[in-house]
Amino acid sequence: ANNLTVKMGSNSCVVIEGGLKVYNRLNITLKNFNRCIIGKEVHLHAVDIYNWTEPFIDVKIGKNCLFSSEISIRTSDGHTIFEIDSKKVVNQPDFGISIGDHVWIGSKVDILKDSKIGNNCVIGTRALLCGGEFPANCVIAGIPAKIIKKGINWDTDNTYDFNLKHL
Repeated sequence: ANNLTVKMGSNSCVVIEGGLKVYNRLNITLKNFNRCIIGKEVHLHAVDIYNWTEPFIDVKIGKNCLFSSEISIRTSDGHTIFEIDSKKVVNQPDFGISIGDHVWIGSKVDILKDSKIGNNCVIGTRALLCGGEFPANCVIAGIPAKIIKKGINWDTDNTYDFNLKHL
């Protein structure tokens, strides 16, 4: 790893299952009782994982993922929004962030609390995922992010080389 920084509170853990390649930087910040689990063969360029404001929240990244640069993963809004009369919190995170296996994330993507991304997805450049569940095999893009194509998968080959192999 070129630049790996981990800041951890008590009873937190980072699990890297092997084959992690950091081309520029990976910053992981965890509060007490948080976990960050990164699957095998994840390649990333510049990623910041912020899991520092709420305890008992996880970030899970599957295997064989490809992350571009300037990606921000945030498990909390950082501050509380509440109803005036009841003091009921309206922005409490539930579980954190879950990214499936073989997910390709474009540059300048923000993934916010309670986002769940299925296997074999592609997330377009500058997308803003504001929570919610995205099924496997889809292209996700936009602000806020939505599914723009279903029934896809992706390959690391460029289109020319891919067509040579598969036509």
